[in-house]
Amino acid sequence: KAYLGRVSDKEHKAASLEKLKAAPEKPGKADKVTAAEGALAAAEEAEEVAKGHFEEVSARALEEMDRFKQTKADDMRKVVLDYVQLQIQYNKRMEQQWALLVPEIEAIDVDQGGAAVPPPAAAASIMPPPVPAADGGATDEDEVGV
Repeated sequence: KAYLGRVSDKEHKAASLEKLKAAPEKPGKADKVTAAEGALAAAEEAEEVAKGHFEEVSARALEEMDRFKQTKADDMRKVVLDYVQLQIQYNKRMEQQWALLVPEIEAIDVDQGGAAVPPPAAAASIMPPPVPAADGGATDEDEVGV
């Protein structure tokens, strides 16, 4: 905003100087032209200073945006990696549970009428797999058969 104000001020002073130069000769015109030229030079210098500040702030903002993007990309990578690790743990536990279930299923006898007769201990030992904790550690529910 400051930079745009300086640009506008410089343009206004340049237009005033041109208007003075185009005006018919009057007493004191030379002094007014000299003063307008000085004001224009000061406005141009102020514009350059404001432009430098603007470019500095813009560069800093772009650097900060790049840093933010990198940080968010790193965070997203970590979230996805943690999710994949949890899925691996969960599926390993599922595989263990299925492996425990296979002998029990094989031990089931089928009577003459086609009805399954499970062994007495099988009904109590079939439990869903434990759910891993969000931090990857074990939960109280990790005990099989509890």
